[in-house]
Amino acid sequence: MLDNRYITAIITAAGNGSRMNSKINKPFINICGKMIIEMTLDKIDQVEEIDDIILVIRKKDEDNLKNIIKNYKKPIKLVYGGKTRERSTFNGLFALDDRCDIVLTHDGVRPFVEIDTIKKAIYELRKYKAAIVGVNSKDTVKIVKDDMTVNYTPTRKHVYNIQTPQVFEKDTLLKLYKRYIEEDVTITDDSSLFEMFQVFDVPVKVVDGKYSNIKITTVEDVYFGKLLLENL
Repeated sequence: MLDNRYITAIITAAGNGSRMNSKINKPFINICGKMIIEMTLDKIDQVEEIDDIILVIRKKDEDNLKNIIKNYKKPIKLVYGGKTRERSTFNGLFALDDRCDIVLTHDGVRPFVEIDTIKKAIYELRKYKAAIVGVNSKDTVKIVKDDMTVNYTPTRKHVYNIQTPQVFEKDTLLKLYKRYIEEDVTITDDSSLFEMFQVFDVPVKVVDGKYSNIKITTVEDVYFGKLLLENL
């Protein structure tokens, strides 16, 4: 809890891993002796402010995950995912306990997030209704036109690569997700809903994260993950 406000973590792990070109679903890929989803749950389970976890999964993975979640102290509810990550998060939102006040969303295949980073994002909810983790872009970013010619170059200090976790007041996020589902639009992360629906009266706070908080999406990410673990 945060100031007597109940916190639920929604972890999405229902993707099919098409970019991995692997017969093994991404959350179950083993890196240095442990599955990715186990490493992610290890981190979330250690954050005392989080009261329970909703794990959004593929139906075919349910039996495997039932055995895995027995090893964690926090209550974990399994919920079936949708066709996209956003639809999966929406399914998770409808499985929330009535006591929930704050929702933390996190990618199931982002196992290297640091506990301190999770806590920093959570504690921003004392001042804000939305807080997201990101890192300042190392590269110069070019905004291009449809014909792939450069439109303009944003100032790098204002460009952030956004990660998870992302933390929100439940009622605010649920209201925006209901609009999203009704209008059938496309977003790339949960916080984009605030921009899409022009909720300018609710600022989204960016919390400095770590460059090591990578999302395991490709084979190269697995190799990088092994290097991270071997050098911890």
